[in-house]
Amino acid sequence: MDSRRSIHVRIVLMVKSESLSTSRSLIERMRDDSPAAWKRYAQVYGPMITHWCWQSQLRGDDLADLVQEVHTSVLKQIGNFTHGTKGTTFRGWLRVITRNKLIDHFRAKEHAPQAMGDGTSVVSPEVMFDTDDQQDFIGLVCRTLEFLKQEFSQPSCEAFEMYHFENKSFQEIADQQGITAGAARMRVYRARDALKQILQDEWPVEHPGSQED
Repeated sequence: MDSRRSIHVRIVLMVKSESLSTSRSLIERMRDDSPAAWKRYAQVYGPMITHWCWQSQLRGDDLADLVQEVHTSVLKQIGNFTHGTKGTTFRGWLRVITRNKLIDHFRAKEHAPQAMGDGTSVVSPEVMFDTDDQQDFIGLVCRTLEFLKQEFSQPSCEAFEMYHFENKSFQEIADQQGITAGAARMRVYRARDALKQILQDEWPVEHPGSQED
């Protein structure tokens, strides 16, 4: 198992082993038009959406405009997102919106020959961005940890990174941070809970009797 997949599996299993927090999710607060929630959405998910559009060969104004169209669509449709179907995640929902906007963009280009005067080719709507779900997931976790270091606790987030990304034991983390192994464990769990509160819509809901894929 490569290191990226190993990190992905460890974090997913960590979250599935605990019940989700009862605190309101980022999505719920976005639905209530919380400025802080929308700012957090832009920080965590904006780079991922931009990367998807960049992979589809959009650059410059086209890239900026398409990303803004996706954000506008999310604003209008956030009430439609349902985190209750097996396999549904918020990033998967965003991927569908982004893909649809890209298809609209390239279809419009196909019907605008004057825009192709420079001889460049347009990517077919069927040839969209090639997503790596594990990499997208880890990117969300890393970006969330970065602002949690500023707003929550840098030592706890660093302990979490050492435990899940570097596969260090609680004792090794304790030795590096100058604390006890028990305190290191608590730091990892505190960062985990803060991360879950923000990204709880990123883990598919498992229904009774469902089978793991």
